[in-house]
Amino acid sequence: MTERSATTVERVISHRKVELLMLGVLGVAAVSFATTGDRVNWILEEVVVLVAVPVVWWFSARHEITGVLAVAAVLQMLVITHGAHTTYEHAQLGEWLGSTLGISRNPWDRVGHLFQGIVPALAAREVLRRHAGLQAGPLVAFLSISVAMCIAALYEIIEMILGLIGSEATRDFVDTNGDLLDPQWDMTMALIGSLVAVVVLARWQERQLAKPAL
Repeated sequence: MTERSATTVERVISHRKVELLMLGVLGVAAVSFATTGDRVNWILEEVVVLVAVPVVWWFSARHEITGVLAVAAVLQMLVITHGAHTTYEHAQLGEWLGSTLGISRNPWDRVGHLFQGIVPALAAREVLRRHAGLQAGPLVAFLSISVAMCIAALYEIIEMILGLIGSEATRDFVDTNGDLLDPQWDMTMALIGSLVAVVVLARWQERQLAKPAL
């Protein structure tokens, strides 16, 4: 990698580029909605993305965000959109991943919960470092993981409530693919994702926080 390219990848991403990324996500979502066979399930799954897109756009318009956070957020949105299109149980990429890893159960929802740990932890870490003025270290790592796990737990509670009082469509939405330990696995994957964020990706994020917008 040349010195110029190394400098480029270490910069925060401009609002204009975030706008283009969000428009790309919305374009994929529109195609997914138009071609899905279950629009009720699609809406239930995709509502996270439809809320996240304007939030990311709004935050980026007021504060620079790092490239690693922007890319991780886009990947999470695309993972959710693919799961919403065919349901996570039948996601084609999940079937390929399961076949590759020798897993009988479609693991695409596990991928989604992995990102459910990565993205909130990176976002919390960025806010703590840039806006709360905390120094990188164990406290920032602990708080970032805590935020990610709180969000993951809230998601599981919402799923439980929908499963108890919701319609048949909402009960299908919280389907565990026959796995009685599905909520525990979801939380475990979110924890792993948050650890990846604060141990592995944090180093990249720190370099980007020190650079001007690209």
